[in-house]
Amino acid sequence: MAYKLILKPEYSDRVFGFNNSAAPLGQRNDIHLLYADAKYHNVKDILDMFEEVPDNDVLEIKGEAFIQKQSEKSEAIESAS
Repeated sequence: MAYKLILKPEYSDRVFGFNNSAAPLGQRNDIHLLYADAKYHNVKDILDMFEEVPDNDVLEIKGEAFIQKQSEKSEAIESAS
């Protein structure tokens, strides 16, 4: 699934050295690399600094699947009556 990676606001001023730089996380454009490494090594302290938010495409697909399921349930109830 496609997710958008968001740095939690309370960590935007935190200086974290990685990828040959030690700039505040909120000013960096490579935090996805830090997240990927933390996820691979399961470093909870670093993972807690981020949120994964589903992209609109994912939400749209999930919404369509939900509507389809509800439609199927309604049809099953109607045919049972």
